[in-house]
Amino acid sequence: MKNVLTIALLISTNMVGNAQLNHGYPIDPVSFTSVTVTDSFWGQRLKASREVTIPLAFSKCEETGRYENFVKAAHPSDTYKVEGLSFDDTDVYKTIEGASYSLQTYPDKKLEEYIDSVLVIVAAAQEPDGYLYTARTMNPKHPHDWSGPERWSEVENLSHEFYNLGHMVEGAVAYFAGKALENQENASVKEKTLNVLNYVLSNIKSQAVKEYLVASFSISYIDSEGVDDAEEVKAIFNKEVTNPVMQAAFNSLYAQGSSVAKGSKAHGFKYLDINGKEVSLDDFKGRYVYIDIWATWCAPCREEYPHLQMLEKAFQGTNISFVSISTDQDEAKWKQTVKDEKMGGIQLHTGGDEDFLNAFRVKGIPRFILINPEGRIENANMTRPSDPMTIEYLGMLQNRWKNSF
Repeated sequence: MKNVLTIALLISTNMVGNAQLNHGYPIDPVSFTSVTVTDSFWGQRLKASREVTIPLAFSKCEETGRYENFVKAAHPSDTYKVEGLSFDDTDVYKTIEGASYSLQTYPDKKLEEYIDSVLVIVAAAQEPDGYLYTARTMNPKHPHDWSGPERWSEVENLSHEFYNLGHMVEGAVAYFAGKALENQENASVKEKTLNVLNYVLSNIKSQAVKEYLVASFSISYIDSEGVDDAEEVKAIFNKEVTNPVMQAAFNSLYAQGSSVAKGSKAHGFKYLDINGKEVSLDDFKGRYVYIDIWATWCAPCREEYPHLQMLEKAFQGTNISFVSISTDQDEAKWKQTVKDEKMGGIQLHTGGDEDFLNAFRVKGIPRFILINPEGRIENANMTRPSDPMTIEYLGMLQNRWKNSF
């Protein structure tokens, strides 16, 4: 698989900026590995995919000569007759991709070993410089009719060289993600990231591929988690990455994250509450402010609300204020929901003013932020109310505050 990754990721190095995802959705994405489907419809479809579709797809790759094409490419000859379609390689790549994603939620040692055996065949077909396109490589003198006289000469017509490689990238990413994240179900995001980075450093020999992967995972981590606990990730990035484009992307994102790092002055807000009264962050000086950014239509947000109520009750009479800021476009619906559900705490609405959200780089909700009594950031990506660490951390801060007198 290392050989497959080499070419797949080398052609993707210009995509490093894509790690700075702005997914465009107003809710937090959930990894498919965190979801269990058990219903009678989709659950059965997934079961059929594992037990029937994936094995059938692999068997068809065998029956129709897809694997044989790679074997021939590993031992080229001008006597081979190149048949089929110029994009037949993709059937192997896409089946590997689907099977690799399946393995991440439904481990199957036998299937994993089968994929590894297929990858031995695929990797053997790569030319010394990494080029992999069996329609040409198996018989360079008489390649497929759609291939063109030279590499890449017919990519805008029918050669499908880029098409094949794109599918190989997708298959490689799926396979690599499963391998690198094995047995990490209970690890934190930082632990997972460091484990992946260490896996890359130990197993990837190509410096170009290693650099790309380190940059990609490091940028993704900073983008999602910020810079407060990023020293180890940054150290690995600085040591391994010399590409100026990758460095610029990382440094730009790190600078943005530094603006909301712990101890930085918090960007203020002035929003109206449910009664039309203006409330600003300055009104809470001398108090910790636990901010909940949410919307009425956001299911994960609503799931956190009972836990938020428990926090409010637990810290009633302390120097911790709980402020909920709605991003609803329908302000009337927000007001009605707050009234109907008798929501406590301090309920505010952005009124379309997103300066505060942009300052904290809020890309999805729910999002929780903790501001200290001096109006500085305690945690720009605070744990959720449902996380046991939240009440523990707030309790620690409360005790520290009491002991300061």
